Formats: sequence, C-alpha cells, structure tokens
Amino acid sequence: MNHHELSLEDVARVASGLGVDSIKNLCGLLPVANAKYGGRTMGQIEAFLNMIKPADLDRLLVGEASIKIEEVIRKLVDKNGRMIPMADMKSAVCDPNRDFRLIQPRMVEEVDFANRILRLHGILEIDTGITGEQMLYAVRDLLTILKAVPRTANLLNATYLPIVIPKTEVGDIGTLIEQWIEGVGRSYKKSFGERIFSNYLKGSLEKAVSIVPESRHDRLVERMRREPIIGLYFPNPLQGFSVDADREQMTNLPEEFTLSGLDAIVGMIMYPDVLARNWNTPGIDLAAFSFRSAGLSLCFEAYGGRLGALGRGSLGFADVVYSGGLFFFR
Repeated sequence: MNHHELSLEDVARVASGLGVDSIKNLCGLLPVANAKYGGRTMGQIEAFLNMIKPADLDRLLVGEASIKIEEVIRKLVDKNGRMIPMADMKSAVCDPNRDFRLIQPRMVEEVDFANRILRLHGILEIDTGITGEQMLYAVRDLLTILKAVPRTANLLNATYLPIVIPKTEVGDIGTLIEQWIEGVGRSYKKSFGERIFSNYLKGSLEKAVSIVPESRHDRLVERMRREPIIGLYFPNPLQGFSVDADREQMTNLPEEFTLSGLDAIVGMIMYPDVLARNWNTPGIDLAAFSFRSAGLSLCFEAYGGRLGALGRGSLGFADVVYSGGLFFFR
C-alpha cells in the first residue's frame, strides 16, 4: 500500500474537505487495507508526536537517538503534603485555608519520644511497654519506608506525629472513645491550665459509634488487640475535603494507611500543644467513625481558649479548615 508519501497535512486537508462522516461512510464501502497501526486515530498520533521535539523526531528517524519508556509515577500527594483529590472524585472538596495550619514538633532525640510516651502513660494511667529508644528507631524505619515511595513521600512535607497506640482489648468502641476523650481533656488541661475543655460527647458514645468500612480502621483495631502500635499520624493531609471525600479518597491509598479515628485521639493526648494550639489550628475530623447514624461523625475543634469534642454533621460539606487524618503503620 503506497501511502508513505502522504503527510498529516494531506490527510487533514482531505478530512476537512470531505468531512469526517463522509470519509467514514466511504471507508465502509472499501475493502480492509490492514494498515500497520491502522487502529490508531489521528488524534492519538498527534498526541504522541507532541511529546517529542521536532529536532529529536528527525534524529529518531535517522537512528541518531532512541526512545526509552519509563513508567509515570502518579503522585497522590502535592508538594505541601495535601492529598490530591482523585480525578473521578464524587464527594465535595475545596481548597484549604492555609491560615489554619499545624507546626511540626521537634522529634529528633530519644528524649523527645520518651516525653511524649510518658505523657500518654500518665494521662491514661497505662504502660505501653514502649521506650523512647524503641519509638525513635521504629519511627526512623517508617520514615525511611515512606521516603522511598514517591507516590506518598510528599506527606512528610506536612506535619506528622509519631504516636503509640496502646494494646487494648477493644469491646464497644464507643466506650473506649469516651474513656480516651476524657484523657484528651486531662492532657489539654495539663498543657493549658487556664483553658476550657468542652466534652459535648460525654455520656453519649456507648454503643453509638461504629467504624466506617472504607476507612480500614478495623485493621488498626484488630492489631491493637494483639500489641501496641507505633505509627505516624498525619493530622491534616485532607484539609478542605468533606468527610465523605475523606472516605472516598481511601480507595486511592496504599493498604498501609488507615483513615484516622483512635489514632487522632491518641495524637491529641500526646500532642495537645500541636493539635489544639490556638484558633488557627485546623479542625480534626475522626472520619473513620459514624456516630449514631451514617449521617454523623466525630471531631475536635480548637478555639483560642477552648478545645471541644463534639459530633460532626454535614458530612458532604467541604470546609476550608477541617481535615480528616491518615495513620501509617506496618
């Protein structure tokens, strides 16, 4: 078949003159030519050629250059450490208000970890059996793993908090949350004695909380029944996502991540200075949980002189200052 002298301009002129529909009708009357790459459209050919500089194309055709195909890694997190909404996201998402932000605490030396563990032990009156040294090395390993995965490595550009989730025989999860939220109040008052902790959930959580299946939080609960968990809590990588969007986004994340719930409560106990700093602290959604019905969840709200634990409605509404969190553990 002698078509090699036809240029794309020639083909485009014919298509323009006859019309695409006329050409297709004509093709239906002609025998099959079995052209090489015959299934490719003009649009695909043009898109491919647009990837190559004209000078490089000339060099390719005379054998002076070659093409190397490499897999494109689609990053899931932007340069600021915020999740990139899925292209086919159905739930509401908006741009975050970056005036509401978190400050990364210094977590470098063994004593930094030990002090946070001791706070957890004292507040909950437990002993996880984890030392500052153990936590330091476990966190180093987790950071190394995350840095090696380009799709999610940018999470480390935002605030991340090393935490220890105590080994706990979880029965009714609402009862456990109630107990730990009381611990949040004690920890908050320990850091900010003059401020007020308002627990609007007190007495209402027993047998009223369930885990949302798509959150993967049941995996965390199953693990903490066997042993304490050292992991990285990311408080606001989903700022500007509705709670519904938090849950939907989980389908795009590796299995090592769970949507935050119990980890966020432990994070608030260990780091009230970070998560309840002042008015400009993002709201913390516990998006892994449903409260009373599918239309309610839980959250923390920090004000200038107050921290509140309360129910969260309007799960389909995207708020510029609220964020679900992620927990990474192995």
